[in-house]
Amino acid sequence: MPNNDTAPLSRLLGDHPDAPAEVLARAASSTCTPLLVAAAILTGDPLHLTRAAGHATTTRDRQLVAVADAHLRGDADLLHVLVRDHLCEHPDNLIAAWIAGRATPTADPTPDRPPGPDPDNAPPTHRRNP
Repeated sequence: MPNNDTAPLSRLLGDHPDAPAEVLARAASSTCTPLLVAAAILTGDPLHLTRAAGHATTTRDRQLVAVADAHLRGDADLLHVLVRDHLCEHPDNLIAAWIAGRATPTADPTPDRPPGPDPDNAPPTHRRNP
């Protein structure tokens, strides 16, 4: 990670009140994957994540992008699996741990999967017993 992007990320992880604005300001011109991932998480803007993916040249960075993507999509189950795997390989990646500690946005229902049957409107063999 370039040195000029380390300081705002450290302040962000330390919950400094000015850090989010600094991360977002630097994200406009940065090629630092962790900084762009942090900006995506802060804003919910997938364009930051797309840029992060474009600059992710290492397995560590690509995994971080996948962690952030699962978070932004609200897929808590996948997020937890990816974070566990990532932190086993890279226990020093505080950005991944920071993402895992944030509230996951509510996932939208998957459009290609119909909702489960309502037990009261299910075929007679699948109805609940009153």
